[in-house]
Amino acid sequence: MQQAPSSDPSRRHRPPPRPVRISQIRQLTPHMVRLTVTGEALADFPTPGPASHFKVFLADLEAERPVNRTYTPRGWDQATGALDIDFLLHGTGVGSTWASRAQVGDPAAVGRPGGAYELDPSVDWFLIAGDDSALPAIGTLIEALPSTAQARVFVEVENSDEEQVLPSRARLDVTWLHRNGGSAPVGSLVQAAVHDCQLPVGNGRVWVACEASIMRTIRTHLLHECGLARESVHTHGYWKDGESNHPDHDLGREIA
Repeated sequence: MQQAPSSDPSRRHRPPPRPVRISQIRQLTPHMVRLTVTGEALADFPTPGPASHFKVFLADLEAERPVNRTYTPRGWDQATGALDIDFLLHGTGVGSTWASRAQVGDPAAVGRPGGAYELDPSVDWFLIAGDDSALPAIGTLIEALPSTAQARVFVEVENSDEEQVLPSRARLDVTWLHRNGGSAPVGSLVQAAVHDCQLPVGNGRVWVACEASIMRTIRTHLLHECGLARESVHTHGYWKDGESNHPDHDLGREIA
């Protein structure tokens, strides 16, 4: 996301991007590719928390406003200095196009990760849901769940070819929602699944990320119809239909 310069001193002194190079490319599914980047600048890279995000710079860092997009640090191996980033190949788009053409040795840069989701291991249950764009973050979330956790997970993808193995120590009930070329907006299956889901009794937490308008519909349902407390529901609009550069901080908090 590109923004106008800020007068906030803390923003002006943000650490510079860390230059890296692509060291490995793995095609996880027909529409999801994992790029592993390495470089000396990652020597003191902070360990990302679950569902955190950072800027990936895709253009010449010497440019006045280098092109960047927001992604999830999918995996970080401090011992080897390898950082994994999963890219959804959704057709035309700055990040999607760049990732689809990436070659081993290509340069890039990454910012400092932030915005990690704080998992409360004491709660009785989790509901985690999202569309394809949220799949990397969902993967980090369920990997971070403790063995005592119970989680209901909904993931919307194009078809069964896009399903991934999602390792976790927790007790998971995962449902893959397949669009199969349907005409409904992306995220509609997530919305329907959350709406129809009977939430367990007890103290729970909900994490949902998808298209921004659908996210707001889901958030309204959880807060107003299900009666969940605001602090127990995290929603995130990762993208917005018709917008090429949707803000990465769209959490729908105006709905309370």
